Amino acid sequence: MATRKTEKQRSGGTKPKRSRPRIKDIARYAGVSYSTAARVLSRNGNYAISSKMRQHVLEVARKHGYSTDPFARYMRKQRSHIIGICGVMPRMASDAASSYRIELNRRVAGIHASPSSMDYNLMLLLRDDQALDLEARLAQGIAYMDGLIYVSPTTKQKPLLKRFAKRVPIVLEDAEGLDDLCSVSVDQYAAIESATRLLANRGCKRLALLTHHGTEYYHNRIRLEAFRKTVLSLGMALDGDQVVVNYQGRHGARAAALNLLQARRPIDGLIAPRDEELVGVLDAVEEAGLTLGKDVKLISVNETELSRHMKPGISVVRFPAEQVEREAFELLVRMIEGQVHGVEHILVPASIVERQSTTG
Repeated sequence: MATRKTEKQRSGGTKPKRSRPRIKDIARYAGVSYSTAARVLSRNGNYAISSKMRQHVLEVARKHGYSTDPFARYMRKQRSHIIGICGVMPRMASDAASSYRIELNRRVAGIHASPSSMDYNLMLLLRDDQALDLEARLAQGIAYMDGLIYVSPTTKQKPLLKRFAKRVPIVLEDAEGLDDLCSVSVDQYAAIESATRLLANRGCKRLALLTHHGTEYYHNRIRLEAFRKTVLSLGMALDGDQVVVNYQGRHGARAAALNLLQARRPIDGLIAPRDEELVGVLDAVEEAGLTLGKDVKLISVNETELSRHMKPGISVVRFPAEQVEREAFELLVRMIEGQVHGVEHILVPASIVERQSTTG
């Protein structure tokens, strides 16, 4: 009896499976750029792409069996295509909460500026650095992630982060000085050094630094080191009371600044924090009967919407939040794809915008 050969028998072996096409394949088949294909396949109608072009790319994608189903991608590669962003929980009872949301939007915008963002979903984790169950809570989150961007780690969290890095790729932000893990940070040292020198160049004789975080945060350690070394390099006096850390909110900032302004040897130049702490410092200047920009000069670290619209204008150190986030995201994607060997550290420069609080 004649038998019919199967396809496997005729080919002499197993027929190779076709891999699913990726965005770059669809772009090539459709004759368009990667970014155009990615925007069409994201199904986001906010992008300015003609309906004819959109239809063309979708038809090519269907023809070649392109799938954007995240569960299918997970089953195929054991990847969720989810990247987490873990930041410090804001004090919701203060004005810091609204500024935090604005900053978060800038971070997300930075990630969306990367073409690779089309391949990933974002998950936000807010943490309480004082929580006893912090590790357990974070472990639940990273179980679903391909990688994690961890913003502003503390020195005590170093062992925890090294344990997590054995499970998923991690990129730290604002962690200059932590050399064991990949990081992307604003160059805090150069920023504070530039701010300190600017105050000296504007005629200030006695300077101070206020910061509401303590030395448990890596970025704060760098700020304090930069301020102290720069002040001493300029031949200026530096006492212990010229650096004030770890106070709370607007009232804490007002009290700290007032002590400095009314001391036996008062300051005439100040590097201050942002938002409600900045308002507290301005309260102190007014209460001391001083004129901002004339009697005392002020620079705020990290510009926000509040400092941008204050009158008189506040000189600021401007951090490029979107650039930092894009750099961190793209580094993390390269780690996920196995393209990073060893530890990489990226420093992003800040800039100073001078206004009336230092020009008078």
